[in-house]
Amino acid sequence: MADDITKKEHYVPQCYLRNFAISGNPEKIHVFDKIKGQTRRDQNILDNAQERYFYDIDIDRILAEASDENRAAIMKQLGADYEVLHNDKTQYIEKLFGKELEGGYSQLLKDIIDKACSATSWYISNCYCMSEEQKIAFSVYLSVQYLRTRKTRNMIEEGCTKLYETLFRKIYNQRCEDDKLELKPGDVTFSIGKEALKILHAEMFLDMDAILDLSVVFLNHIWVIYINNTKIPFWTSDSPVVLNNMPSGVTANKGIASNGIEIYLPLSGKVCLALYDREVYEMAFALKTSFEDRFYLQASDEIVERCNMIQVKECNRCVFSEIDDFSVAEKMCRDYPALMQKKEYFDAG
Repeated sequence: MADDITKKEHYVPQCYLRNFAISGNPEKIHVFDKIKGQTRRDQNILDNAQERYFYDIDIDRILAEASDENRAAIMKQLGADYEVLHNDKTQYIEKLFGKELEGGYSQLLKDIIDKACSATSWYISNCYCMSEEQKIAFSVYLSVQYLRTRKTRNMIEEGCTKLYETLFRKIYNQRCEDDKLELKPGDVTFSIGKEALKILHAEMFLDMDAILDLSVVFLNHIWVIYINNTKIPFWTSDSPVVLNNMPSGVTANKGIASNGIEIYLPLSGKVCLALYDREVYEMAFALKTSFEDRFYLQASDEIVERCNMIQVKECNRCVFSEIDDFSVAEKMCRDYPALMQKKEYFDAG
């Protein structure tokens, strides 16, 4: 059984990362770590965008993290199921992603990339970049990838703890009769056990109804495949599905259904999938193509650099590339030191 245990569990599939591998070495990649402001060259793909036992839920660690009162309640609720969970070494989630999901994803990626890289000028102008069936299938993979990363887990943790802290503080202050004793933001803190956090995360990315709801939102956007013939490759990251929104004159809302949203997933150094809010971008793209959806566009230097900068801004920590020139990322970190700090996603009111 021990030989079957996977220790390094990837939240970005290796089959995807290999599309950004160093030329001639499909298992190596260049890495820029924005927290350290450091480039690491010739790194093993196996060792990146992964954590030890990232998906495995250890019932004994959950019990160890719980208070005495909660531990007793959990044991009572589990009953005879405790022994089953205690002895469970099946790594269900890791195997679900590795065998059931990523096999189809790998082939679909290959088909879309190969088609884009071999497209002639006539084909780019006159043909869809993927079939409707491929678009539907890819929307599911897109949804899963969007939810399964370390960044999403960090957002869940921060959202839960800040919600608990804010509710506790507001309830306490409502009952407090002395204004001088009222709690201020930061006066009270909560934490979630790392194993319990895994459960909250798994409930999200294993919820098929939620996955399908996300997929429908993605499907309703305009889908574009950018073909990159510049000297600058597309970068990807440890959170490769990135969102950007820069509406004029208002605070940008970065939900996937937000007005004006742009969503990018680089597929290789030469190919990038982009999704655009239909309401805002339909007229702009109508001037460039007769297609309403699923079309090719040639990527300029400006588009490639912009996509790469969004990856740096929105990744959890690391950016990946087939070449080791991360000068743009290094400059971003120098100009905006906040990029090198742990990102906060929610404001506690």
